[in-house]
Amino acid sequence: MVANRPVSRCTPLLFLLLPVAAGASWERHTGLHWHDNATNADARGEVLPAAQTLVGLHYNRLAAATSPHRWRAGFHVQAEVWPRYDGLDQLHLGGEAEWTYKFGLGPYRPVLGAGLAAGFTSARESARSGPEGRMWLLAEQRLAAHWRARLQHEISRHDARQLAFDRTAHESALTLHHAWRDRWSVELEVRHRHGDVVSYLPASHPALVDKSQTPFKVATFDRAEKLVAYYFDAVTRSGRVGLVHRFSSATRLALGWEHRLTRQGVVPYRNRIVSLEIRHAR
Repeated sequence: MVANRPVSRCTPLLFLLLPVAAGASWERHTGLHWHDNATNADARGEVLPAAQTLVGLHYNRLAAATSPHRWRAGFHVQAEVWPRYDGLDQLHLGGEAEWTYKFGLGPYRPVLGAGLAAGFTSARESARSGPEGRMWLLAEQRLAAHWRARLQHEISRHDARQLAFDRTAHESALTLHHAWRDRWSVELEVRHRHGDVVSYLPASHPALVDKSQTPFKVATFDRAEKLVAYYFDAVTRSGRVGLVHRFSSATRLALGWEHRLTRQGVVPYRNRIVSLEIRHAR
């Protein structure tokens, strides 16, 4: 696991950008996600499904766009609740800043940008708590009147109190957005991630035999036998389909389905996630 602590120490610098911005906006969001494999396990008897509820508030300030350069800064707070396995409950606090540059006038000019985010996660199980940070590069291009594409590469780091929950990852995403009706749009997304993952396995699992890492057992999943949080490096590829309906310029409802496949690691596994989210901005 490679430490990247300077990234997660930049939160105060992000908030210094807020006073120079001209426009402000708030966004509230509520989401319900269904995970068919909350344990990231590879055997039928060890795969446990779970529901996840997200409630968050985002604040953004946008600098006046008097040139091709545009600056955005803000902060967010988000609560993550798992009714069945409350040991996974978390509270996220953080800030971010992003710069974008548009090459000329008109809707078909490309946009390039870069961003930085940092914050802290407080978890009910304190071993999962710790600072976190992200850096990313992006490119956006309108392909046709109703089609838009976005390509992004991100580096992220989470420094948890327990090594088993540390995460360092590189992730690339390609998103296509299609506005196919007045209030309806479709999003197609593919992702490639290389980094740390954790599987929750019984101590008798073959992957835990003759391994050098010290077993860290958790009682998160209410099993008679505690599961081992087994961490390793892996590659995850995923695809997502989303359907968005706008009730107004401020309120939208999104339904999504995602399939993840984790390979090239010690424990290969699949995840399927169904999501329903509503967002309201002002």
